[in-house]
Amino acid sequence: MVAAAAHTAVTCQARWPATPEGLDGAHVIVDALFGAGLDRPVEGLPRSMIEAMNAAAGQGARVVAVDLPSGINGITGAVMGAAVTADESVTFFRAKPGHWLLPGRLHRGRLTIADIGIPESVLDTVRPRCILVGPDRVRDTLPVPQLTGHKYSRGHVVVVSGGASTTGAARLAARAALRAGAGLVTLA
Repeated sequence: MVAAAAHTAVTCQARWPATPEGLDGAHVIVDALFGAGLDRPVEGLPRSMIEAMNAAAGQGARVVAVDLPSGINGITGAVMGAAVTADESVTFFRAKPGHWLLPGRLHRGRLTIADIGIPESVLDTVRPRCILVGPDRVRDTLPVPQLTGHKYSRGHVVVVSGGASTTGAARLAARAALRAGAGLVTLA
């Protein structure tokens, strides 16, 4: 008798069709329409659901995305036509490039990586081709300016630009070189 009751509890779950109207008045929305492998534009009902989730968020609903916000390409971070803007994204094992690359990063909200028991040794098989580079990874590779240093002891960077009407990228590169610690930057 106990086994029959447990079986009944599992098979008698309420189900509702996915409709944008079904989100009216929602307080919390779990976005699990797509996973990290989305590689085509979102259209039809899925797009309507994404738009409804974003509208509900605008009315105060909290949106939690499973893996990546629906509509974000997990490899490039691109918005595939429309994308959920989540308050939080819960992913598994490792963050995907789409969590960090724009515009995906703007859609993910707070990022939580949940441990679901995948061993680190999986990386030997998966062999990721990208890593997240932050201050901890590069701190030891950059020289620390000495108090007695001057512009000629901190390196000279030369940035060569195109014509007078196409200097934007060169000016950005020159400014970046100064911010990174170059002592002298020449823009040619």
